[in-house]
Amino acid sequence: MSWTAAVRITAIAAVFAAAPAIADNSQWDSQWDPFNSRWSGYYAETPLEECQTGTQGNLELRACLSRLLLEAESAYEISIEVLDDLVRNRADAFVQAEEAEALRFARETWRSYIEFQCDFEGAMLGSTYSSSALQATSCRVSLLRQQTARLTELATQIDPNAGPTGPNEPCVGRFCAVETETFRDWTAQCRRAGLCGAYTTAGAQNRLDHRLDVVTRPAGGGYNVLFTSNQWPVNAARAIAVRVDGRNPVVFRPYSGYSVDGEGVFVLSDVTATEALIRDMRRGGRLTVQYVDMSGVDRLATFSLYGVMDSLAFIEARLRPTRY
Repeated sequence: MSWTAAVRITAIAAVFAAAPAIADNSQWDSQWDPFNSRWSGYYAETPLEECQTGTQGNLELRACLSRLLLEAESAYEISIEVLDDLVRNRADAFVQAEEAEALRFARETWRSYIEFQCDFEGAMLGSTYSSSALQATSCRVSLLRQQTARLTELATQIDPNAGPTGPNEPCVGRFCAVETETFRDWTAQCRRAGLCGAYTTAGAQNRLDHRLDVVTRPAGGGYNVLFTSNQWPVNAARAIAVRVDGRNPVVFRPYSGYSVDGEGVFVLSDVTATEALIRDMRRGGRLTVQYVDMSGVDRLATFSLYGVMDSLAFIEARLRPTRY
């Protein structure tokens, strides 16, 4: 390992911590290539403006921004995995441990920055709760795109062969694009490096008012269940009850049973309850989520489970062995 390479990869911490300085609006194209080092997130138009072209209403905008956010998160995770691989391949165990800790701390620092910055931007640019959430999501997409491009550039400076293949090259190895397959009412998505999930919507296919996701946990070992209500904002201080085929409900309570991310997605993360729910979903026909909206009204969202078993089989056939 050369001294120059060690300095470069340790300097990644400065890239994360100095994220505010990376957002130069003036010099980039509107065509996003997530692994092109010449790309930066604030370009000719914002992600929100991308979605406003050809869409109508808040539901369509939220769905479009959610898709862009998933794509940006996926590309960002790939760039992190490239750097993880470079660190793990260090021959010197002491240097490897030092660089791994620097990368971990840098990543946490940058994540804190993006959350505070985008909450601030949403509050300043949005005139209502709904428009603030759209602005905050647009900000997150922009900053994730910027960081992905910057980290990919650094990785290729350290090792020109690091990272995913280009857009016109065949997909080889761990850093492949997302594979997608539809099984009746569910759609499964997975890339070979992990980050897999499956989703469906309530009522007719591709309706936007409610969505249910089953996603692999980042550290392996099962799934989280995600619930999104785009039509009626959910009261995050009230419990959410989930039942399969009319059986006794599984109740997820605030803080202990579920958490809410910045986009209003409810992550049902209680491990024991979620594992039991997934078992019931595999052999069930429909799932109902009961929640209370911000107006105090009880709401129900019913999802078909036809296709969820095949979707989970699709995911489990593609998951790599856990490295943690």
